[in-house]
Amino acid sequence: MTARRIFADAVELSGSVRPAVNADRIRRSRRKERVELSFYLRRRESAFDVTDIELGTPAFKPVDHNALATERAARHADDITLIEAWAAMVGLAVTRRDPMRRLVKVAGSVEQIEHALGASIADYRADNQRFRGRAGPIFVPSALAEVVEGIFGIDTRPAAESQLVPFSAMGLSSGHLPTEFARLYDFPITPGLGTGQTIALLEFGGGYSDNDLNLAFAAMGVPKPLIVSEGVSGGFPDYGADSRADREVALNIQIAGGLAPGANIVVYFARNNGQGWVDAVSRAIHDVHHRPSIISISWAAPEDIWETQFSAHRKVLSQLFREAAQLGITILTASGNFGATWRSPAQRAIVSYPASDPFVCGCGGTSLQNGPAGQLVERVWNTPDGISGGGISGLFLPPPPYQANAAVPGHANGGPPGRGVPDVAGVADRSDGYRLILYGQPTVADGTSAVAPLWAALIARLNEAKGRNAGFFLPRLYASPSALNDVRLGDNAVSGTGYTAGAGWDPCTGLGSPDGQKLLHIL
Repeated sequence: MTARRIFADAVELSGSVRPAVNADRIRRSRRKERVELSFYLRRRESAFDVTDIELGTPAFKPVDHNALATERAARHADDITLIEAWAAMVGLAVTRRDPMRRLVKVAGSVEQIEHALGASIADYRADNQRFRGRAGPIFVPSALAEVVEGIFGIDTRPAAESQLVPFSAMGLSSGHLPTEFARLYDFPITPGLGTGQTIALLEFGGGYSDNDLNLAFAAMGVPKPLIVSEGVSGGFPDYGADSRADREVALNIQIAGGLAPGANIVVYFARNNGQGWVDAVSRAIHDVHHRPSIISISWAAPEDIWETQFSAHRKVLSQLFREAAQLGITILTASGNFGATWRSPAQRAIVSYPASDPFVCGCGGTSLQNGPAGQLVERVWNTPDGISGGGISGLFLPPPPYQANAAVPGHANGGPPGRGVPDVAGVADRSDGYRLILYGQPTVADGTSAVAPLWAALIARLNEAKGRNAGFFLPRLYASPSALNDVRLGDNAVSGTGYTAGAGWDPCTGLGSPDGQKLLHIL
């Protein structure tokens, strides 16, 4: 059968519909502009599939990455050949074939892509940002629709934002060095402080300076870890172009590296759009060279944005997060800095994504309180600077099995119980903030951005101590909640909408902040 006969029809690709672009249209995109698209293939049944109940149990053994790669190469060979045939027919070039990631890259001009996918592509502007976008569905031959999960790369609208509180003051020496939090949370003192582990930091902007890092690690009195940067799908470190993004990168590296200096740090830089997110997550999970055991993400967006504007991306990301669990990789992400409502104009409760994904550990924020001598007392971070994000997912229903006994309440907007966010917490308050070096000067940073790399460093130490990866540890964590410091004071309400902390799990700080020694016993 000829390629033209195979591709004689065209159907709407499921999940490809985009709402009208809520931005000022500038013009049609340049016809000759080169665009590289990411085609993600549909999952096929695998010999390595396990149930959600099996994942995360003590008896679960992570899937062998090499064996999975061999299986996928065989099972997706025909799918890739089909895309290649279609690309050749419409004049597009196949630039990458990666069956392990279920990814095929295809490139061509805007004009060629419009013709091939039936899309109308234009440039837009919103909030002083310019991006390429489209509205409506895209169309592919029915044969492709059966094997392709999503096609990403036409739209370049921003997908998320850093969960670091904007703060411009420099030259500050208040706050605490990142290493001081190891004592606060009783991190286990392992021989190598993370040796044998690789922490992946996903960044969607910013960059870092070796001079800043040399000064920072010298101030903490720990050796500078091995730090490597990797560009993903056109992303690259751009130090000095965006001070907030640079502060985010500095925060993540200096906290993760300061608390686990024996671990390797790999910083994946991707563009802050849907394609950049999916490509960065799939790259980190399936990086056979660096092989991260922990992934920390301090960027996020409201869950409803991911469902309306990035629904196909979110579906693929959720598949990837589950793959990480199967491979024994831990994923930690910030729960947000905007309380229960995430700046919703109507003050409706909204949680953060990807913290709401059931295979991601969401990290909320606390403030330190004055307690009896030597006693750690924390409350929900709720200050004029920011509020711990948390609540009930409207996408992932009902709560996952590991939250069955967590007494997850109904949604504050009136819906049924869903995945509860966050799972854990840590200091996020500026008054107790993290002392960093940025642009050669001391500064202080805060927000739930800081909590994800703090937990990443702790997991690196625990992995080293145990000689195995904690991987998807949430089922074990919820089965032993006393291994955390329960935070029972405060709330994350905004204008009356939100949740109150209490005994056990709550939608403000989850199960609580870490007690490293107790976690060592259960993980």
